[in-house]
Amino acid sequence: MADPDPQLEAVKIAGDWNKQVSLWATGAVVLSVTFMQDLLKGVDLTWGWRAELISAWMFLVSSTVFGLLAYGAPITGAGQANFHPAVNRPTRVLSIVQASLFCGGILGLVLFAFFTLPGRLTADQTASHSSTSASAAHFVISRSTGVMTTHGKTHRHTFLVDESTGAVWEMVCARDGVRFRRVSVEGMPPK
Repeated sequence: MADPDPQLEAVKIAGDWNKQVSLWATGAVVLSVTFMQDLLKGVDLTWGWRAELISAWMFLVSSTVFGLLAYGAPITGAGQANFHPAVNRPTRVLSIVQASLFCGGILGLVLFAFFTLPGRLTADQTASHSSTSASAAHFVISRSTGVMTTHGKTHRHTFLVDESTGAVWEMVCARDGVRFRRVSVEGMPPK
């Protein structure tokens, strides 16, 4: 079996690299565009962040274009008599530009996510806290000190306390699960 041509193998490896980076760049653009509306719902973006996001997308799209050019560069001069595919200077330059644009685009997306998504999380937490704090009760689980049983063993009781009304339930363990039983508290009218 003949030894593989090292130049041809180098061209294949370079081509695979260019295809992979182009695939990653295209995927990053498609995924970020697809989920951007959901991720940024309720977040006010400044023009600076919008420009940064569009620049990141443009870097990634440009990376894909340069990847396609780099993929075709080794076959430049294919019609000549002594043509032999090789990783030539244009292939290297285009590949470096492609990788640089890809890194710049991904860095742009990461910076955008890092500085804008916390605003979304804060907006979500504020909205959920304001809508639930007024209407929902706040419960606390409390445990009693050790209580002596009639058999001489010590155990503890677990209670669920509604902080907004003062109502108390005792946790009762049964064979089929855990239940809470309402407990009357001195000085508190039953509801």
